[in-house]
Amino acid sequence: MSDSLLCSRCKQYKPETEFRAKSGRIYSACRNCRREYGREWMRNKQRPSHAAIWELLRHACGDKCTRCGYSEFPSALEFHLIAERDVEPDTVLANMVNRFVYSPTERMWSDLLDKVDAHVLLCSNCRQALRAGDWEIDEANRLKIGLNYSPRQPS
Repeated sequence: MSDSLLCSRCKQYKPETEFRAKSGRIYSACRNCRREYGREWMRNKQRPSHAAIWELLRHACGDKCTRCGYSEFPSALEFHLIAERDVEPDTVLANMVNRFVYSPTERMWSDLLDKVDAHVLLCSNCRQALRAGDWEIDEANRLKIGLNYSPRQPS
């Protein structure tokens, strides 16, 4: 038993090669237990989920359709960009949410809220009707639903 070591996690005796790293360092846990610990750590790593971020953004916009007031199923609410304009891929709302989730250095809640200000929260039906041209978000509607948005002045 001289070349066997006891793993501190699984409590099994295994050959010394299972505990040795390429650098020569000997660990107290075997290779399989270290790998499983790494996977477990990654699963439990604290970072906000996409669903949680979208829920917070919907909540910041009132949790209901700004046109008809629908709020029964939050998954049926969608963000619609108010003004048609050139949008850089880095500033698309979905891309900003991805960066917020995966990049701790870019977690700026104020940037997300600024981006949401250029959107309106609509239910699926109202958004499809808007896209089909059945209704428009005109100045009166913007004022009625209380959006703090002013269209860009032509240059």
